[in-house]
Amino acid sequence: MESADYQPVCDSKYDNFFNLTATYKLNSDIPFTYMATKNKEGQVVGPKRDMTWVEPMAEVDEVLREKLSKKTKAVAWFGSLNCTTRSKRQKYVQKLQEVLMNYNLTVDIYSNKEGLECEPFICPLEKPNECDEMLERDYHFYLSFEKSFTEDLASRDLMKPLLTLTVPIVLGDANYSSFMPPGSYIEAPRELRNMKKLARTIADLIGTPKYYDFFRWKNYYSYSLPNKHCSLCTALNNEDVMGTHKVYQDIRGWWYPNYEDRCRKIKEKMIEEMKKDGTI
Repeated sequence: MESADYQPVCDSKYDNFFNLTATYKLNSDIPFTYMATKNKEGQVVGPKRDMTWVEPMAEVDEVLREKLSKKTKAVAWFGSLNCTTRSKRQKYVQKLQEVLMNYNLTVDIYSNKEGLECEPFICPLEKPNECDEMLERDYHFYLSFEKSFTEDLASRDLMKPLLTLTVPIVLGDANYSSFMPPGSYIEAPRELRNMKKLARTIADLIGTPKYYDFFRWKNYYSYSLPNKHCSLCTALNNEDVMGTHKVYQDIRGWWYPNYEDRCRKIKEKMIEEMKKDGTI
């Protein structure tokens, strides 16, 4: 479940070793995704790479409009305890905070631990329901920024807005239309200088009927945490999966195409740390 960018497969002994894969990648033999997309009948229909969504989608009803209209705050982010990440997402958040000030709007960053300068607001782990209720009641948007950029990675950070009636603003390498219907989320720009455009989009949407359109998906779909045991049992009882012999000849490249460069950097960092410790 950990990002391939953080945990690449570097040793060649793993090539021609694995028969089946069970990871967050959508082309795994047994997909272990962070979410399950269900249709109105409760059937799990995604996420998957060839996802087909209902089109066109009906407008949200008056009850939901009324609930959405009472939101008073712009953007929230429940950040990781680690203020430094491979994706440098903290820089994106800081830039967005800066440009949103021009519209008298803020990005409120929450942590479950006191004392972190990069996360000034507290939302204790022992009160998750209260935090989610606050998010659903008050905030228009939620930052679903990944710790690293790698294919198909849409982690639990994406589940938070989908379950709390906020619009996800996503930043990652996933094809997000595999996880959510187009028009239900906003993709943050990779270039920091383009954050001004994102801030303008946020400001233009708040308090307008266009904001309601992001929730049209709720007429047709719901999201929940996946049952990985069910995925495994289903695969074990699938003759097509279990009855076909195959071997991943290049598991390193399948898991992370740029593994050679990443593994080299990891090795260099390890050697550098060992030299500092005096172990070599």
